[in-house]
Amino acid sequence: MSQAFIDSGDCNYYHGGVDVPKKVLLVDDIEAELALLAAILENIGGLQLLMARDGAEALETARRDNPDIILLDVMMPKMNGYEVCLALKRDPATAQAKVVVITGLDQEFDRQKALSEVGADHYMLKPFSPAALLETVERLLALP
Repeated sequence: MSQAFIDSGDCNYYHGGVDVPKKVLLVDDIEAELALLAAILENIGGLQLLMARDGAEALETARRDNPDIILLDVMMPKMNGYEVCLALKRDPATAQAKVVVITGLDQEFDRQKALSEVGADHYMLKPFSPAALLETVERLLALP
């Protein structure tokens, strides 16, 4: 698991008088996809990026680091994104995290499964527009 703190914006929040960055967990088994997501999110700034490369690592990281939002691929080893999302939403320790499923699966069935069955907060198809990703993350984090 790797972390990065991007401090070029104002999306920190205050907790007990301390400025705390919003945490974003990026989950994908393809390193280039993680790098792309991280590069796009640099445009927001003030984020602490966490990364996981499979479903099991995603759950471990989410439980340990309590991210505000999770960008989650579906097709991954060990646990798929649907299984991860369902586990996150059922666990009181992680249920508050916003989950964005990012996938190449473009059937309505896949969308409904993500949003209705496993509780994802947003469904985004690959390839996606960087602007659409930024808008989604800012909206779900309730950034100005």
